[in-house]
Amino acid sequence: MRPQSITGLGIDCALGIGRDAFFGALSRDEKAAIGTVSTFDKANYPNPRLAEVPDFDPTKFIGDKGLRTLDRLTKLSVVAARLALHDSGIKRDGEYATFSPDRVGFCASNAYGSLEAITELDRVAQLEDARYINP
Repeated sequence: MRPQSITGLGIDCALGIGRDAFFGALSRDEKAAIGTVSTFDKANYPNPRLAEVPDFDPTKFIGDKGLRTLDRLTKLSVVAARLALHDSGIKRDGEYATFSPDRVGFCASNAYGSLEAITELDRVAQLEDARYINP
């Protein structure tokens, strides 16, 4: 097995978008954004432990083509991948600079998947029919 390495970070989280914003917030011990949520109604949940990526606009990073069919988690993942490519120097100005695309890989993680997509899938399956679920 050949050695592999992490060459770039793509971060979009409640503390900021991008390496500099994230580590800057950590060094300043900022926690103001934690708990602030605008895309979810938390009224029915006492003391929820929530955080949200503030002011997330994927069009700033990846344009607006094709975004209509993607859920929020997928948009966050695509933006993180793009940030990692540019942070590593593998891509510059939208072009591969050091490696060809077939030599680049990503490792991404989240806790639950897209709850928005799961909820929509369940709603469509119960109210209509499973064949109406968007693949």
